[in-house]
Amino acid sequence: MIDQKLLDLLKEKDVAAAYKIGNKYHVLHGKMIKPLVELYCSNVNLKNAIFADKIVGCAAASFFIVMCVKHVYGAVMSMPAYVLLVQHGINVSYGELVSDILNQDRSRLCPMEEIALFSNRNPFATVTSILSKLKMQ
Repeated sequence: MIDQKLLDLLKEKDVAAAYKIGNKYHVLHGKMIKPLVELYCSNVNLKNAIFADKIVGCAAASFFIVMCVKHVYGAVMSMPAYVLLVQHGINVSYGELVSDILNQDRSRLCPMEEIALFSNRNPFATVTSILSKLKMQ
């Protein structure tokens, strides 16, 4: 079950995601997937963390899988991300389940989701490709 305090933190202005490790709460600021990528690159041990994120597609789900988080809540979550997380044994909850995560003008699939698709939704390949695209290895 998702922690109510995480949901409250997620509603705050400029918060992209919130997570809990043990009894400590943390927030991520920024847009799109970048805050999650920066957290991944910081090498913080997130095993068994509980996450609440505003948008969860396969790209974000791949990072959650690689980081071994315990539970992911997506205010908006794509069905493919839901399936991917469940297949990897991560507890999942969501506010709204959608077919896909689209780009900002809603004209096509989000570019990070395209990377996940081209990586055959392999979490490790997706993370490597996104890090390479963002030059954050």
